[in-house]
This record gives sequence, structure tokens and C-alpha cells, in this order.
Amino acid sequence: MRNYRLGPHTKTDMKAHIILVPKYRKGVLTGQVAVRVRDILRQIAMEHEIEIISGKISADHVHVFISYRPDMPVSKVVQYLKG
Repeated sequence: MRNYRLGPHTKTDMKAHIILVPKYRKGVLTGQVAVRVRDILRQIAMEHEIEIISGKISADHVHVFISYRPDMPVSKVVQYLKG
């Protein structure tokens, strides 16, 4: 069963698959850096009411599948996560 976000006159289910890549795709996301990146992404998501459905951190990129509010553009969500 889906978790819909309910508004006064709406029912939404906004999802996006976002891939974040470090500059020159260097393999720097290992060990403690990967743990720190995961913690920071979780904290940012919680602050902006973004639900992380799943995510995976590889050495040279991060996959995040998220659910977000309908009044927030995807570009703003990516800006929050990358900032």
C-alpha cells in the first residue's frame, strides 16, 4: 500500500531517483566518508520533509530514491541534498 501525502484537496505521491556524483567521479566515498555522507543526507532530508525510501553509497556516486512534497520542485530538492 502506498503512503500518500494528503493535502486539503489533493492526494500526492511524488518520487524521484537522484544520483549524486563527486567531481571527476573520483572514488572518495569510502569508509568514514561514506558514513558521514549518509548521515548528512539523512539530516538534510529530515529538515526539509524529504523521505529517503532507499539509498546506496558507492565509491564514486550516491543513489537516492526519495519522496518529497508536491510544492517543492525537484531542482530545489537536489539543491538541498548537494548543498
